[in-house]
Amino acid sequence: MIERGSSHGTRPLGPSASVLRLGSARRFLRRNAALFALCLGCYLAGALAGGMVPATGISGGEEVGADPLGNVGEPLGIARNNLAAVALVALGLVTFGLLSSLLLFGNGMLACVAVGARLSEGWSPVEIAAGILPHGLLEIPGLLLAGVVGFKSLHWCLATARGKAVENLFGDCLIGFALSGLLIVCAAPVEAYVTPVVMETVRGA
Repeated sequence: MIERGSSHGTRPLGPSASVLRLGSARRFLRRNAALFALCLGCYLAGALAGGMVPATGISGGEEVGADPLGNVGEPLGIARNNLAAVALVALGLVTFGLLSSLLLFGNGMLACVAVGARLSEGWSPVEIAAGILPHGLLEIPGLLLAGVVGFKSLHWCLATARGKAVENLFGDCLIGFALSGLLIVCAAPVEAYVTPVVMETVRGA
């Protein structure tokens, strides 16, 4: 039998701990799938509202960084700004999701207004996709996961009132925010370096 104190006994703990963390993330995503869908609905509702805003007179800005279609900048600065944004969304936890829903709606609306502005300037849908997808595939899920954290207090109260077994609120929020932050941090260098290159490649084709 391997003892914990031996040099051999400590080696299996690293992989086991990693699997446990990965398993915790998977369980978090499974049990919060409904909340994730709710957050996605708030974001898409905002996008739908943004699509109703007339493009006339809207300017997308001279630089790529003027709107959500990719930012040219230093990765740490982008990560810092985006982490502050998702932290604010997650603070919906103290408002039982109200702040989170409003911010998700606003972000979806802003993104769609920016898309409308670019379309009015003559950008093609392919060019717009090139400015969103490289980093957006990480950034948007990160934003939605922060929204899940924001709704956790409401979910916990409703589940408790119904007499259902609920997970540890603090632990679940910690996992959710860690996943959100990880996606946001990973998206920052993509947004700073990859998205502009993809956009230039597409626009120059």
